[in-house]
Amino acid sequence: MKIYILRHGETEWNKLRRLQGRSDIQLDEKGETLARMTGEGMRRAGLFFDACVSSPLGRARRTAELVLGGESAEAASGHAQVIPIALDGRIAEVNLGPWEGDCMIDDPRFPKADPEAFVFFQSPELARVPEGAETYAQVIERTGAFLRDIAGQYKKYEGKPFNLLVSTHGCASRGLLMNIEPVPLKDFWRGQIPQNCSVSIAELQDGAWRLLDMDLTYAAL
Repeated sequence: MKIYILRHGETEWNKLRRLQGRSDIQLDEKGETLARMTGEGMRRAGLFFDACVSSPLGRARRTAELVLGGESAEAASGHAQVIPIALDGRIAEVNLGPWEGDCMIDDPRFPKADPEAFVFFQSPELARVPEGAETYAQVIERTGAFLRDIAGQYKKYEGKPFNLLVSTHGCASRGLLMNIEPVPLKDFWRGQIPQNCSVSIAELQDGAWRLLDMDLTYAAL
């Protein structure tokens, strides 16, 4: 059994460098197109899914729908993957509390991000979050609980060709990887925030997850 950890497509706030967190911002036109193209690229590569779990936030759920091809010509002809999308709040994006909506670049239209927000992303080991926001430890804990439950729920597929799509977010996806292949907290981002619609892959072996690949892309704009 393998899981494919997918970051959602682009949103307007991604483009504007605004902090999203739990704000339910939808995909923009580019995000929708890239998600569709990613699904098409996966199918061309012979990759199909047996189940899907998504963050309940709209940008992740919509990405999953488009990647699975639910609105494609294949769907109209009856050849798309008709897979229910289960929702799980444990893979929602980090809650950034009062930082949400602030901007990481100088843009007079929006409030400038707190200096501590820059520390949060650049030096995770030094991060201090405001009241109402989540810590890295909390993100790692809840994503780890998700992975443990998935391992138990799909244990019968261990060692078998079963593919689970997990549609999530930048910080949450890195939290998942911290439970699969831990690194020091200072390396939480593993060199970068994952690109929109990039995919990391892990395999369930002997009851544990093993990281196979990271930040793959199946399409580009």
